[in-house]
Amino acid sequence: RKDGSNFPVEITGRFFTQQGRDVHVAAIRDISGRERAAELLRESREILRAVLDSIPVRVFWKDADLTYLGCNLPFARDAGFESPEDLVGKDDHAMGWREQADLYQADDRLVIDSGEPRLLVEEPQTAPSGERIDLLTSKMPLKNARDEVVGVLGIYYDITERKQAEEELRQTRALLQTAMDQSQAGIAIADAPDGKLRYVNQAGLFIRGRSSAEIVDQVDAAKYVASWQILHRDGTPYEPDEVPLARAVLYGETSEAEFIIRRDDHDDRLVVARAAPVRDADGVVTAGVVVFDDITERRQADDALRESESRYRELVHAMSSAVVVYEATADGRDFIIREFNQAAEKIEQVAAAEVTGRLVTDAFPGVEAFGLLDVLRRVWSTGTPIHYPVGMYADEKLTGWRENDVYRLPGGEVVAVYEDVGERVAAQDALAQAKDLLERTQAISKVGGWEYDVATQHLEWTAEVYRLHGLERSYDPNDVEVDIGFYSPESGSVVRNAFRRAVADGEAYDVEVELIRADGDRIWVRTVGQPVSENGAVVRVTGTILDITERKQAEERIRRLNEKLEERVLTRTVELEAANRELESFAYSVSHDLRAPLRALDGFSAILLDDYGEQLDEKGRGYLDRIRAADQRMGALIDALLELSRLNRGELRRERVDLSELARRVAAELVEAEPERAVEFVVAEGLEASADRSLVRALLANLIGNAWKFTARHEAARIEVGAQEVDGERVFFVRDDGAGFDMAYADKLFGAFQRLHSPGEFEGLGIGLATVQRIISRHGGRVWAEGEVEKGATIYFTLPPAPGA
Repeated sequence: RKDGSNFPVEITGRFFTQQGRDVHVAAIRDISGRERAAELLRESREILRAVLDSIPVRVFWKDADLTYLGCNLPFARDAGFESPEDLVGKDDHAMGWREQADLYQADDRLVIDSGEPRLLVEEPQTAPSGERIDLLTSKMPLKNARDEVVGVLGIYYDITERKQAEEELRQTRALLQTAMDQSQAGIAIADAPDGKLRYVNQAGLFIRGRSSAEIVDQVDAAKYVASWQILHRDGTPYEPDEVPLARAVLYGETSEAEFIIRRDDHDDRLVVARAAPVRDADGVVTAGVVVFDDITERRQADDALRESESRYRELVHAMSSAVVVYEATADGRDFIIREFNQAAEKIEQVAAAEVTGRLVTDAFPGVEAFGLLDVLRRVWSTGTPIHYPVGMYADEKLTGWRENDVYRLPGGEVVAVYEDVGERVAAQDALAQAKDLLERTQAISKVGGWEYDVATQHLEWTAEVYRLHGLERSYDPNDVEVDIGFYSPESGSVVRNAFRRAVADGEAYDVEVELIRADGDRIWVRTVGQPVSENGAVVRVTGTILDITERKQAEERIRRLNEKLEERVLTRTVELEAANRELESFAYSVSHDLRAPLRALDGFSAILLDDYGEQLDEKGRGYLDRIRAADQRMGALIDALLELSRLNRGELRRERVDLSELARRVAAELVEAEPERAVEFVVAEGLEASADRSLVRALLANLIGNAWKFTARHEAARIEVGAQEVDGERVFFVRDDGAGFDMAYADKLFGAFQRLHSPGEFEGLGIGLATVQRIISRHGGRVWAEGEVEKGATIYFTLPPAPGA
């Protein structure tokens, strides 16, 4: 070879004279049996050119302009050129047959224009030498992948020598006879249908160990091969009609077999036989031919050759897939491990040295249970590759999964290539389970999925979509457009337009439409479409469809309830407005009618003191002072009641309110009023809420004012305004260290006119905390208190958080 490697060949040849010419006929046969596919592929073009140049057929091909694109060497020589390349780019006018160029081109043009072949047409032609020859021509149109005619292909045979057919036939038979006689491969020919042997060459007789006189024209093929003691490789005899030559004659089969011929001298020969039938023009089998090679020495050479191929083994050992090569035992029932690569070591967790050379049943006792041994036997006996997936179990649990591809090598070995695909199978199982879970989840949630492929215009539904439509799974959604037949006219237009925008412009959509089921029922669905783009173009649209009928029905019920509620609210509003007017009238009456006698009491008491005060003793003047004090207290109570009633009326104006700032202002006013007090104010920063500013100021004025009041008897006091987190909620507080209160009476704190201290201890009307409670309630918050006698009190309250807090 060019790379320096060698391979054995058989060469047989003979010189003879034909028509005054010396002819050398040689037959070269590759007997290595190990030709590599890569070398064949690399040499295929050269072989094709060599074949075309060596066959007696003239071949040419032209383009649509009738210019030559190529030809074989015989055609170029007939046209008067040294090589086919000299002909490329020329037309028939440049050929040796110029006088017939127009005729040939017209004939070629007819084939191109009609697109129909012209087969087996005899045409006369004058060769460049001037000799008259006869041609048998076939022409056919050349077509491209789009079935367009792009040229013409012509094949012609020189049939001038047909007139000398008998002489040529005799010479051909003599040549064939000589070639077969000189061949080192055994050749036998038998007539059909009687099976009489017509010919066996010397090589065949040598292999058998018989002379031709003993067998030719005396025994039929079946008896002849039976007498040869043809055995299978395992030593069992062939049946007479199993032998390739017999099958060619009797059944017209082409076959190949490898068997043992037991010679008379008991020297067993390993033979490869290839047999084929010979048929006449009507297809009737007239004879059978078998060529058989003695490959005994070749097989021995192959064994040596296998040992020299270590460089190829390195490649096998470097493969990521496990590769194990087996050699069959003599009986074909078991196999010896010959190769075991690194990937196999990793998967099997065993070193190659521990298993190489051992029987597979010995190295891996469980191989029979997995069925792999039977696969090896079938591949070895039939030569047919088998793909064999198998699960691996331990303690009745699936521990792995393997994909095996088993082949028989040309040398008879069996190779298994496999991978541990347990993770992939597990992923596929998980995917199948996830798909099943998704379908069941979709059925429970009444959500279906769909996908539309823009290129193929194929629409696929999940099971839930079929159920929503009331259709069987056998229904093909691609039979109609997505909007026809399933939606009301108005809804169909919405879906169609949204879907087309999704495909054309990549615009997602989310619409609620009315769906008409196959049984005629109408339901409401929400259908969502999401385009998926690649390289700026929409390739598919995926989406969901959800049954929202119950929600639509609930919305309709709510709408009707809202209508009734609006009517009720309107009625109640009218009633409330009337009640408010009555309340305002009552408040006015209270303010006006109750204040009149109070003003009279206060006025007459003042007159009495001014005009008759000297006539009254100290006790009498004390009574009048008490009457006036009660009158003024009554006025203050009336003012507090009116103020409390107004808290439940009027519009609540919510805004972001800074409680820290308001608290500091209230504290400043108190300090300004009584600067002699020693009170420490602590106001936390960032106290904000969403509330009515004026009401919150009144809230803080009451709470901080209470704290100021109830710390009055302490020489030093501390009042704190802050906030803390309680169960994830922000709670504000006002805390003091003053008089405090008994927690047993905490439920009375926020009632109107409820007091836990006598007026003699602390002045007040008992309305402050009631005001606080109403302000908090109007804002939707809560208020509560904690305290201990002489250890202070803390009022807690909640308000809606400020936006963004």
